[in-house]
Amino acid sequence: MTIIEDKRALRREMQRRRSAMTPIDRRRRSERAASALLSSAAWERARSVALFRSMGAEIETAGILHAAWQSGRSVALPVAPPLGQPLLFRWVDETTDLVGSRYGAMEPGASAPVAAVDELDLLVVPGLAFDVRGARLGYGGGYYDRTLVGAGSAIMLAFACQQVDRVPEEPHDQRLATVITEEGLLVTA
Repeated sequence: MTIIEDKRALRREMQRRRSAMTPIDRRRRSERAASALLSSAAWERARSVALFRSMGAEIETAGILHAAWQSGRSVALPVAPPLGQPLLFRWVDETTDLVGSRYGAMEPGASAPVAAVDELDLLVVPGLAFDVRGARLGYGGGYYDRTLVGAGSAIMLAFACQQVDRVPEEPHDQRLATVITEEGLLVTA
């Protein structure tokens, strides 16, 4: 199999693993992962954070969004640009209107102010799989890989069941130094 075929197969397997969790189990695991993120040194240092709105069987992030706002942090959410470009981030608060994207995620509309990547102290990123080297498998659009090239601190937030022995990598794939799951913090570099 080619790397692309390996990635497709791994994406299907990871989606199956996440979908196998019951909603109650997913919520409990998400709460534990959120607690680990909110008590991390990277979170403590960050005054501005980029988060993501969870969708489907992803780790739930609503509690993290509210905790960020309650603590006075500036929060940005991603907007998926045309394929081949890095993500665009927009500042949001509890009153910001969100609209459905072409991928199904809720994202800020065009009226929300743009947040430059270099204004963000911490990027919290989703993904489908990760390994102990910090290799990350996303959904296949390459948005986060292009974004992470110019970003500072970044953490993948995932379930422990998304860890695999080895994520297939291509030259453009970006690794992360930190992954947080319901089991805690994994520092890879």
